[in-house]
Amino acid sequence: MLWRGMQVDYTVKKLSVLPAPPHVCSYETRHSETSLGCSRVGTGSCPVKRTLCPLSIKWNWTVMSAMAEKGKDAESMQELGHQSDEVKSGISNTYATILTKFWYVVCIIVFAMMAAYGTIAFTLYRLPDFSDPVKGFDARGTDIAARLRSLTNMLYYSDDYLSQQVINLASISDEVVTRPQISCHYPEQQAGDKESEPGIWFAASLWDWDEQVAKVIFEGVDGKDMLSASSLKSVCYAETNLITSHPMYQSNCLCHDVGHCSSTWSLGNYVALLSNKSSCQNITDHDVDNVVTLLKQCAPVFHNRTRSELQDSDDITNIPTECTQHDYAIHTMLFFLLPSDFSESILRTETPKAEVAAIFFPLLLYEESALQTIYTDNLQRCSCSDGITELKAVDFSLKFTIFSSLLLADSIFLGIGIAVVFVLIWTYTGSLVFTTAALLNILFSLLMAYFFFTVVFARPFFPFSNVLAAVLIIGIGADDAFVFIDLWNKCKMETGGKDLVALTRETLRHATTTMFVTSFTTAAALFASVISDITAVKCFGVFAGTAILMNLVLTITLTPAIVVLDHKLTRLTCRRTSKGKKETSNHDNRSETHDSCRQRLIKIVKSFFEKTLPSFVLRLRYIWIVFFFLLGVGGAVVIFYRPGVRLPSVAENQFLILSHQFEQYDFIYKDQFAFANKNKPYVPGYVVWGVEAVDNGNLWDPDDWGTFSPRQDFVFSSPLDQQWLMDFCQDLRNQTFFKSDAPYDCFIERMEALMEQPCVVNPVTGQDASPCCGQSSFPYPSSVFDVCLSRFHDLGYIPSLRFSKDNSSLAVVTIPFTMSYRQSLSYALNDELWTSASTWVDSKVKSAPTHLRHGWFVPYTTDIGFYDLQRSLASGTIFSMLVTLGIGSVILLFAIQNIILTVNAMITITSTVFVTVGALVLLGWELNIVESTVITLSVGLSVDFTIHYGVAYRLAPHYDRKSRSRYSLATMSGAISIAAFSTFIAGALVMPATVYGYTQFGIFLMIVMTLSWAYSTFFFQSLCFTVGPQNNFGNIPCSSCCDCFGYNNGPTTPVADSRPLKQTQDVPVNDPAFARNVSTISSGRFLPIHYPDHAYLRPDLKREGYGSKASLPNGYAPGRSRLSLSSNHLRNPTLYPHNYSSASYPKRYSLDYNDNQFRHSEVHYNPVYHMR
Repeated sequence: MLWRGMQVDYTVKKLSVLPAPPHVCSYETRHSETSLGCSRVGTGSCPVKRTLCPLSIKWNWTVMSAMAEKGKDAESMQELGHQSDEVKSGISNTYATILTKFWYVVCIIVFAMMAAYGTIAFTLYRLPDFSDPVKGFDARGTDIAARLRSLTNMLYYSDDYLSQQVINLASISDEVVTRPQISCHYPEQQAGDKESEPGIWFAASLWDWDEQVAKVIFEGVDGKDMLSASSLKSVCYAETNLITSHPMYQSNCLCHDVGHCSSTWSLGNYVALLSNKSSCQNITDHDVDNVVTLLKQCAPVFHNRTRSELQDSDDITNIPTECTQHDYAIHTMLFFLLPSDFSESILRTETPKAEVAAIFFPLLLYEESALQTIYTDNLQRCSCSDGITELKAVDFSLKFTIFSSLLLADSIFLGIGIAVVFVLIWTYTGSLVFTTAALLNILFSLLMAYFFFTVVFARPFFPFSNVLAAVLIIGIGADDAFVFIDLWNKCKMETGGKDLVALTRETLRHATTTMFVTSFTTAAALFASVISDITAVKCFGVFAGTAILMNLVLTITLTPAIVVLDHKLTRLTCRRTSKGKKETSNHDNRSETHDSCRQRLIKIVKSFFEKTLPSFVLRLRYIWIVFFFLLGVGGAVVIFYRPGVRLPSVAENQFLILSHQFEQYDFIYKDQFAFANKNKPYVPGYVVWGVEAVDNGNLWDPDDWGTFSPRQDFVFSSPLDQQWLMDFCQDLRNQTFFKSDAPYDCFIERMEALMEQPCVVNPVTGQDASPCCGQSSFPYPSSVFDVCLSRFHDLGYIPSLRFSKDNSSLAVVTIPFTMSYRQSLSYALNDELWTSASTWVDSKVKSAPTHLRHGWFVPYTTDIGFYDLQRSLASGTIFSMLVTLGIGSVILLFAIQNIILTVNAMITITSTVFVTVGALVLLGWELNIVESTVITLSVGLSVDFTIHYGVAYRLAPHYDRKSRSRYSLATMSGAISIAAFSTFIAGALVMPATVYGYTQFGIFLMIVMTLSWAYSTFFFQSLCFTVGPQNNFGNIPCSSCCDCFGYNNGPTTPVADSRPLKQTQDVPVNDPAFARNVSTISSGRFLPIHYPDHAYLRPDLKREGYGSKASLPNGYAPGRSRLSLSSNHLRNPTLYPHNYSSASYPKRYSLDYNDNQFRHSEVHYNPVYHMR
C-alpha cells in the first residue's frame, strides 16, 4: 500500500519509495490510506464508500511539481515520469480525460439524446391513458385466469371456428337484469299548471332506479340523530343548495320535461309525504315522532327483505296498511335511506338512532357531464357542514372519470418534492450548477425509462402505478447526488484539485463501484416482480427498475461533465475575486466570519458522526443486538402469525385517499345500508371439454384476451365416452356444491330422454325421426350418436354443444350448472368453492377415457376473478420477497466478499424487511396492488445502507473487528444519514396527495428509510463489532483481475523485520503528516498506523497500533522505535535527546519487486513523533 506522501518508482526489478516534501502532502485527516492496488480513505480524503479497481497507482502531480521546483535530481524525475506513463494508461483515465476536456460534448450528446427520446416516445407512440385506472389490476397466466378467458373466448369470440351458439347464456351466467322502460309518475296537479310546484312527488319507485341514480350520505355532527326535525331540515337545505339547484341538475334530472324535477328520495321528503306536508322544510318534531312510530311498527316485517321477497312471501296480505302506504314508503326508508343498524336496534327493543342517512337523486349515473360539473362546482372543495349535519360520502360514479385529473393535480406534490430536494442539495453543496445537474438526472431518468419501456421493450400498457416511480427516483437521485459531490469534494481536498483528470478519475472510480452495487440491488428487486401474475405490478417493476439504472448511467456521464464545468467556473471566479481582494477587505472579513461559522458547524457535524455516534452505538452494542433482534422476531410474528398480512376484503380498488368522498362511500358507508347487501345470485359453474385452458394473449396487455384455442385431438362419440359422461353428471348432482333446483344442462341426459321418445313422422316435412327415437338401450353406437346429436343440436334441443365449421364434428362440450354458493367477495367462501369443486372435477377427469382427460372446471363470475387476484397477491408477494432476498444475498456476497459479513448483512436486511412489513400490517394495510409492490421493493431499499457499511468494513485499514467497525461507522454514517433523510423527505412531501398510491408510497418510503438506517447503523454495526471477521477470516478468495473492490490488497498480517534502516534525509519535525502516522511496508503495502484524537505515541507502553495522549519528560525529542507487525506492538522504543527542530527520516527504500508483488516479506519502518 502506498502511503500518502510517498511515490512509487517502477523498474524491472526494483521498487523505489521516495519521501514527499512535507509541505506538499500535508493534509488534515485522521484516517487515510492509498494503496498500490486500491485507494481507500476516510473522512478528510477520498472516502471508503467507493473503491478503486486493483493494479492502479495513485499519482500526486502536486508532489512532482514541487520536486521539480526544488531541483531534485534527474534520476528521480525520470522515475516519476515513468510512473506517470503507467498511470495515464487505462480505460478509466481515458474516460476521465474525455469528460475533462470534452465535457461540453458529453452534455450536448446527452441533451440531444433526451430530445430524441422524448420526440420519439411522445409523438410516435400512444400516450398513457389513465381513464380506467383499474385496468391491469387482475391476474394473468394463472389457472383461473386461463380458464375464465378461454371460456369467454369460446362463448363470445369463436364464431370463426364453431357453429353459431344456441345456448341462452343469461340463464346460467351472472344474473342479467333487464329493466323495463319506466314511465314517469307525474303529479296530479301538474296537468293543470305546469309552472306551479307540485309538492312532494317521486318519478318512480326507488326499487326501479336504486343502482342507476346518484346518491350521497349525510351524517349528524357529533353523533346527532338524523331522525330529528333539525337534522332533516339541515339535509333538506343542503341538498337544495349543493345539488338540486344547479342548472345541470335541472336540465338532466328524470322526468324534467314537465318543467320540474321530481323530489329526491330522502328522509325529509318521505316524512313530509307521510305527514301531508308540501316540503321537507315544513316538518316538525311531532311529524318525525309519528314516522318513527311507524318505522318501529313495520321494521319487523321489512327488515332486510327485498320488494320481490315481500311480494313472493305468504304473509304479504298480513302487512299492515300503514306500512304499505305511498308505494311502501316505510319499506323504502328502512331499506334504502336508513342504516341497517336502525332496524336491528328496533328488533333488539332498543331505542333506535340513525347517525347516517342516504339521499337518492333522480339523476342517472350515466349523465357523467352533468354530475362532474355539479361535483366540481359545489362539492369538490366544499366543507359541506352547517354544524348540524355534514356531507360525508358521494356516489356519482365519477371515481375513474376524474382520476386522471386528480393524478395530474397531485403531480404538484412531486414538484414540491423536487424543489425541496433541489434546495437541500443546493444547501449541502453550495453549487447551483451541480444542483441543476442533479435535477436533470431525476427528470432525464424518468424520460429514458419511459422511452425504453415504450419503444425498446415495446410494452403496450402503461399503468398509472408507474407514475409512483417518480417518488422513488426523487429519493434515489438525491442520494446519488449527495454521494457523488461528497466524493468529489473529498478527493479534491486530497489531490488539491489542480489535476482535473486525476480528480475526475478518482471520483468516478470510487463512485461507480458502490453506486453500481446499490442501484443494481434495488433494480434487481424491482425486476424480480416480473414473475408476478398481475400486469400492473410487472409493468411497475420494469419501469421503475429501468429508471434506477438510467439514473446510474446519467450519474457517471452527465453529472461528472457538469461538475467539471462547475469546477472550471469556480476556479475562474476565484481568480477574478483574488484580483480585487485588497479592495474588498471588509467583504473578506464578513466572508471569513461566515466561513468560520460554517466550518464550526461542519466540525460539530463531523464530530458527531465520527466520534459521538460510533461511541454511542458500539458501547451499547449488546442492547442494540437484543432490541433489534427481538423487534425483527416481532415483525415476523405479525406477518406470519397474528394478525398476519391481510388480503383485500372488498373488490373495490382504492385509488383515492380514504378521506375522499368517493372512497368514503365505497369503503365506509355503503355497507351500512341494506340495499348494498341484497342477496346476490348463485354462482354459475362450467365443466368444459374440447377447449385449451390457456391465456394466450399478451400478458403485458390487459386488453388482449387472446384467441379461442380448440383441442385438435378432442373426440366424443364412443359408447365408453357416453357412459362415462352419464356417470359424471349423476355424480355431479350428488355433490354439496351443486344446487339441484337451479338451471342445469347435461346434454347426455337430455339426449337419452329424446332418444327414448317414440318414432313419428314429421307431418310437415314427412321426415322419419329414426334412428333418433325409440332407442331404449344406452349407450348408443357411435354412428347413431353422431347423427342424432347433430340433428338435436340443429333443432335447438341441445344448446350447450358447439360444432366445428370445418368438418361439422363435435368440437366443444360444456356442462353448465348452478352452484350452491352465492356470489361473494369473501376469500374464505371463494376458496372453499374453488377448492371443493375443482378438486372433485380434476379427480374425476383423471379416470376418464383418453379424449376426456383434458376437461376442466371454472366458476363463471367476476368474483372468482377477484379471488384469483387475492391468491396471486398472497402467494406472489411472498415469493417475490424471497426471490429478492436471494438476489440480494448473492449481490451482497459479491460486493462484500466475506461470508461472515454477508450472513450479518442478511440477518440485518431480513429483520428490516420483517419490521417494515409488520409495521405496515399494524397500520391496517391490506395486500392490494400498491402494497404488494412496495413490500417487494422493501428488500431492495433495505440493502443499500448495509452494503455501504459492509464495504467500508472490508476496506478498513485495520485487522481487528472493533477497529473496522469504528472505521466504517466514522466514515460512512454521515453520507448514509443524509441519503436516508433525503429519501425520507421525498416520501413525506407526497403525503398531502389525493391519489392513494402516492400516500401509500410516501408512508412506505418514510418507514423503510427510518428502519433501514436504524438497523444498518445500530444492529449491523453492533453485530460486526461483536462477531465480525478479523484479518482475512471468512474472505472469499478472488483473483486480482476480478477484485474491483480492492479487497485483495486489504490488511494482512506481516512478518516483523529486525534489521535497522539507514537514515539519509532530515525533514521538519512539525509536519502533521509525519506526526500522525507510522509507515511500514509489508507484502507490497504501506500500512499507516493511526492515532485517533491527535493522540501521540507513548513509547513506554505497548499499544495495539494506537497511542495515547501523554507528555514526555523534558529533554526527550523525536526518536526511532521498532514496530513488530506480527503482534502489532511497539518493541524496544528508544528516545534520543536532541534538538527539536528536525527528525530523522529515510530518503529511499529499495525492495525486490517482480510482477507487482514484493518477493520478500520485509518490514521497514521509521516512525517520526511530533512532541508538544
